[in-house]
Amino acid sequence: MVMMFVCQAWERLEKAEHERELALRTELIRQEKLEQLARRFDRKAAMRETWLSENQRLVSQVGRCTISSSYQVLFYMSICLTAVRAVLSITCVPPIERISAQKEEFTFNIVLIFLLVS
Repeated sequence: MVMMFVCQAWERLEKAEHERELALRTELIRQEKLEQLARRFDRKAAMRETWLSENQRLVSQVGRCTISSSYQVLFYMSICLTAVRAVLSITCVPPIERISAQKEEFTFNIVLIFLLVS
């Protein structure tokens, strides 16, 4: 009788251990995907910062110039940054503060370019 209770308890323990292992694997995969998303964001943010710096340099050299299609691109990039920030804030990824700061800096640079061109 005691042996039967021990066997049943052992089976429940193994089942619980297996379920926990599956949950941990799922969470690990989710975290890895979020890390990849954050790395991709960093690469794109760096590219956009370079692009903004180049445009600021060009605008300061040329003075007044028209880059109206660039405003649409800047607006689209701002929307993308907002979307990435929203996804990362929902999933509680640690670099959310850095991403928020980059978005604010990006928005500031857009306004600065607009003021330089206007």
